[in-house]
Amino acid sequence: MILFSIIIPTSNRPEKLRLLLDSIIRNGLDIQTFEVLVIENGHEKQCSKLCAYYTSFLNIKYYFINTVGFSAAEARNKGIHTSVGKYILFFDDDVILAPNCINAHLNYHFANSYPKLVYGFRRNILVDAKINPIIGTIEEDERLNLEKELSNKQFLWYYAYSCNLSIDVTNGKVYFDDNFKTWGNEDQEFAYRLHKNKFEIIVGYNCTVSHYTDSNIRSPFLREKYGLESDYKDFLISRLFFLTKHWDDIDLRNFIIRDLKLYEFRDKKWVRNEFPSSNFDLDQLKEKLSYNQ
Repeated sequence: MILFSIIIPTSNRPEKLRLLLDSIIRNGLDIQTFEVLVIENGHEKQCSKLCAYYTSFLNIKYYFINTVGFSAAEARNKGIHTSVGKYILFFDDDVILAPNCINAHLNYHFANSYPKLVYGFRRNILVDAKINPIIGTIEEDERLNLEKELSNKQFLWYYAYSCNLSIDVTNGKVYFDDNFKTWGNEDQEFAYRLHKNKFEIIVGYNCTVSHYTDSNIRSPFLREKYGLESDYKDFLISRLFFLTKHWDDIDLRNFIIRDLKLYEFRDKKWVRNEFPSSNFDLDQLKEKLSYNQ
């Protein structure tokens, strides 16, 4: 009997996906109790042969969707639609699970019958000399330093990252919004909606993964942190979509606008400042980003 489903969106990265699949096997769970759904989005089926190989070790299914641009939400939704588990675990293709990560997620869901969203943490393993000359350097999740923020239940959803996330779908499936077409925010908006629908948001301190971090990372936050060329444009476009979609929520509106005040267009790219702008204008921001939704 399938108890839970693991959904992995990937995009032409078989070498990283292999590490994740190996770590799922090392979690040591009965393969009759779960399924692994790999959804590759892009132009080429680079991971199909790899997934075929792993059918000897996992109950794994491979799907391909031909997409243009950022489509992580669409890929996850394909997995959600086809999944049969009572619980769904989401992992990005560039993470490696700790040996007890899956059980840690499930134990939170087993604790009581309330529907939950559980998100865990990720350590960055630096594997590229462009980031750090000492290959294998490990950095802990920056969210672990946010003790005050993580004690505020009203905004716990804000720190939910889809690289390490699980939900209870016993009472019905819930989906990401696949109208997010640029990097970022689709996971936070997903967690926000579940929070508004009375899901309990759980910080899974013992649900840990290691993030395989190289110079190809997409996050502008990590790219800036490691001295790589970064531009927050795509993030801001998706942030604005999040804001306009839930404009009537005044607390959320104020929360997001406070964050948007930190960004400005400078030297032909969007950058993040340490302090908010004193002359912020939302309409001007939309105009500069050519945002018209």
